Amino acid sequence: MTDFEKFKEFRNEITYEANLISQRVGWFITSQSFLFGALALSANRANGQIESFRGSLLFPEIPIVAILICLSSILMILASFERAGEFRDKIVTLTEKNAELRDLVSQRADFIAQLGRVLTLAVPIAVLIIWLSIVSEAAR
Repeated sequence: MTDFEKFKEFRNEITYEANLISQRVGWFITSQSFLFGALALSANRANGQIESFRGSLLFPEIPIVAILICLSSILMILASFERAGEFRDKIVTLTEKNAELRDLVSQRADFIAQLGRVLTLAVPIAVLIIWLSIVSEAAR
């Protein structure tokens, strides 16, 4: 297998992991919207306003499930980041040996990758914080 073929294979694996991350974030957002909706519909209401989640038939079960989904989503995203990082390291090693391949790799790739990781993880972390605040507010 030539260096270029190895390079393409490594890039394909990174693309695969990026697609997995995208799918996981999409599934995460979909599941959380259903859980937020179910909790809101089951909340105690007075004059059309939500008074408390504490008396809800689905409290604390929905927040517990949602928090577990948040944590598992964060772990799955981190696992994909790690796997893609392994292939990025292989590409770096390959480009150090082959000057022609070095031109194919963006010099800004590290910054863009870091920004993408931060923003991707921000979604489940933000939702986790929201669920934790709902649970702590209802516990008062």
